[in-house]
Amino acid sequence: MALARLFHIYGEISFRKWVYFDHDVINALKKPESEAGKKKNVMEGDDEEMDEFESDNREAEDDAVINAVSDICEKLVLDDSAVTSHIRDLVVSCCRGFMKPVSISLQTAAATCLAKLMMVSQEFCENNIQLYMTLMEKSKAETVRSNLIFGVGDLLCRFPNIIEPWTSHIYARLKDKSTLVRKDTVVVLCHLITREMIKVRGQIAEVCLCLEDPEPAIISQVQSLLVDLSQKGNTLYNIIVDIISRLSNPDRPDPVSAEVFNRIMKFTLGLIGKERQNELLVEKICVRLKEATLERQWQDLAFCLSQLSYNEKSLRKLCDALSTLNERLMCSEVHSAITGIIGVAMKSINKPQLREIAQECQAKLDQLLSVKKDNGVDESQVPPTSDSAEGKEIEDVFSTPSKPPSTRSGRSTSTRLRKRK
Repeated sequence: MALARLFHIYGEISFRKWVYFDHDVINALKKPESEAGKKKNVMEGDDEEMDEFESDNREAEDDAVINAVSDICEKLVLDDSAVTSHIRDLVVSCCRGFMKPVSISLQTAAATCLAKLMMVSQEFCENNIQLYMTLMEKSKAETVRSNLIFGVGDLLCRFPNIIEPWTSHIYARLKDKSTLVRKDTVVVLCHLITREMIKVRGQIAEVCLCLEDPEPAIISQVQSLLVDLSQKGNTLYNIIVDIISRLSNPDRPDPVSAEVFNRIMKFTLGLIGKERQNELLVEKICVRLKEATLERQWQDLAFCLSQLSYNEKSLRKLCDALSTLNERLMCSEVHSAITGIIGVAMKSINKPQLREIAQECQAKLDQLLSVKKDNGVDESQVPPTSDSAEGKEIEDVFSTPSKPPSTRSGRSTSTRLRKRK
């Protein structure tokens, strides 16, 4: 217990020294903007080149101050002549022996101290980032993993070039067996994503999988994140195809079932409300459907098509793509999705042009299926034509989907380092 207290005191003192130098000292030594503004007013009649020279000179002085403070912060941790260097080495040794039978309080104190020292020194951060990520992944204590998740958010802001290559390890904690760790991971990722501190492309699909988490607070947090992304211009639209591709990938180490895929995509695609975005998504998904080779992928992509909103342009894109789908039209799920879209368009009494395109689309679909029969395809494998599909209840996909309310979690999204007892 005494050693844990020592680690806590050492880490906290080092961290507070860095805060003092990085904020108070730098702000005190930098030339205030007001002083620069007064000087500019005095020199208003002088040559513009002199103004530029003064500006460059002021920036150089500020950079020199920042570099000097950075050197001081590096020495706070790396100076081997200091008495505290022995505590630093003891902290690292304790973290390296995390698999040994050590008390949870000592592990937590050592890991938190390690994170604080990494915040202070860039070189120390580079030398110990692998140990940090190993602890975050393999420590048996959930409080250690949770604290390190919060710490990595601060480290990413402090040293983005060092932490960014390790972001996949952060996303991996979304599948942690501990509800506490998963919840904290979602909080940190939502904080980083909404502030554009971390790239979402390539990993956002793992966040979407949390919509199926058994913890309601996690589901609410992810829903709030997706709603926020949908309200930021084209942010959600730009990553939606990547989400579809990764969740429907048959080579995933943990394949997603059709039911889970459908529930996730129904919510996510429901947030795409702009007509232009829907039009482009229809085109992109049809291209993916044409290129897909597995029936399960056909089913997933067809479901995505059925969840989009359609106007004349988007339905025309779907109609034009039918001739490229070939044997995919023989898949009952694909055929059902397309006929469902057409069926709803047929009922659009106030949109005669939309109905006309729908009729053209249905005729084209029937013609393509007839060709399949003429080419010797077993009739039992050919989906029914439009006549036999009449009378079925079809979900309306032609009204702009309403966005679910933004259910924000009451928990703070600050990633400031803290210690759990």
